[in-house]
Amino acid sequence: PPEGGSDWSHKCVCDDERERERKLPGVDYWNPRAGDFKPNLCGAKAWTTDSFDVTKHPKMGWHDLSVVMSGVEVVSDVSRHFIQRWLHHRADMMKTDKTIPPLIPYTEGVVNASGGPHLSCQGIIRKAEEGSGKGLAFSNCSKCVAQVLRSSGRWSLGVKCERSVYNCMLRLIENSEKLIYIENQYFVAGFGTTGDDFDEENVRNAGEGDVRGDDRMSPGKSSDDGLVLNGIGLALFARISRAVLSGETFKVIVVMPHLAWEHNPVQSTILHCQNEAIRELLERLGDLFPEVADWGSYISFYNLRAWGHLPDKGYVMEEIYLHDKLMIVDDRTVLLGSANVNDRSLLGTRDSEVAVLLHDADTVRTRMDGEEWEAGRFAHTLRCRLWREHLGLTEEGGGSGKGLKPDVVEDPVGLGFETWRFVATANRKIYESCFPSMYRSSYTTVSSVPGMSAGRSGWDASPASEDGGEGGGELRSVQGHLVAGATGFLAGQSLLPKVGQKAALMPLRMFV
Repeated sequence: PPEGGSDWSHKCVCDDERERERKLPGVDYWNPRAGDFKPNLCGAKAWTTDSFDVTKHPKMGWHDLSVVMSGVEVVSDVSRHFIQRWLHHRADMMKTDKTIPPLIPYTEGVVNASGGPHLSCQGIIRKAEEGSGKGLAFSNCSKCVAQVLRSSGRWSLGVKCERSVYNCMLRLIENSEKLIYIENQYFVAGFGTTGDDFDEENVRNAGEGDVRGDDRMSPGKSSDDGLVLNGIGLALFARISRAVLSGETFKVIVVMPHLAWEHNPVQSTILHCQNEAIRELLERLGDLFPEVADWGSYISFYNLRAWGHLPDKGYVMEEIYLHDKLMIVDDRTVLLGSANVNDRSLLGTRDSEVAVLLHDADTVRTRMDGEEWEAGRFAHTLRCRLWREHLGLTEEGGGSGKGLKPDVVEDPVGLGFETWRFVATANRKIYESCFPSMYRSSYTTVSSVPGMSAGRSGWDASPASEDGGEGGGELRSVQGHLVAGATGFLAGQSLLPKVGQKAALMPLRMFV
């Protein structure tokens, strides 16, 4: 039975002195917009020294998710994956360090072959059920069918390639009925292959992959140049096209961070590729179905943002960095793990990832598009919890929701979506009104962003915050943290690395 957890603790952009005494400098008070990662974010100084002037810059909030699971089979799968990785990398490290102990699979869990303590999966579960293990007692759980998934290759695990996270994501999109809700750190959704069995190098050499669908769904610019190989964008395009043709209600809702591109050529390159992928998806849909006036009713993008007050600066704003990798489909199935929506996480031959697919065995009666709907208890509860937090319907979300009732989020494609979209749009208008530098679709080039200009080695930026007014009256009307995305932001500007930057020496596929 899984139990979801969220990191709600760092949403306020400004700490007062009393709060600062209770928090750790350095790693806690973090903002890459105030300057890229500093050396003192690692080592002893990270616990005692701020990496920037906290009287002039707000901190960047953080949003993440985790899940606790119990059950012999799923826990054993996770432990076996860990053992396999440990032994694979131990074999290389033994050339220089022969003291690293091996781990050997055991019938009930893991045992240290060098005589260390025996970790028993059965023992952990038994203690949890009895409530005798400190911190192991589970509450408010749901029964789910669980499957552990991963992205693994020769370098990471000693296997040819496994991309079960990617294959699962494709199937979830293809078989979705009403809703795909995504929270992800990156969204470089490509129009490459959607086949299960493809070799990355062969695809690159040929310049094309095995693509499902007719000529209208053939690979576009992101796959023609061999840069983005995954087919998540193509799968979403196909599923949304089906919805348009059949006239059915269907929503894809994506929440992601607005990357700190100003001082960081790596992040700016990722933002460039991400924006290109999103715009290509929207352009393809618009070309195929010119009669659709509002694509936001099918697919929409959002960010999280907070505001606060600095005594020496006035009212300031900053984003909440969303770091989790979550997909909830039809309020019945949850995919949660470490995999981003990009080639690095999904192709299997690059970053090593692990995830879990959770399909509810417990069901609850709710509503979907105004009709009765049998949802999964865990999936539905998790999505509603997240939506209430983003909309400000919880204490962690920033307030009482200003008249909104908590149950407004129950129907994610009906009244819940209408409320979600209305709040996100209203919040964006407030931020744009109070902060001229707030990113928006009308800012198509760097020079059009107030305080920004293109320098020889990067972007010359004004301070990360600006005065949002003395009274803050309009800002107090912000509900929660949700803001509508700006898919046209810097549409006319290349954010790729410039000659002279270290990032320009790296191949572009390292960023996607």
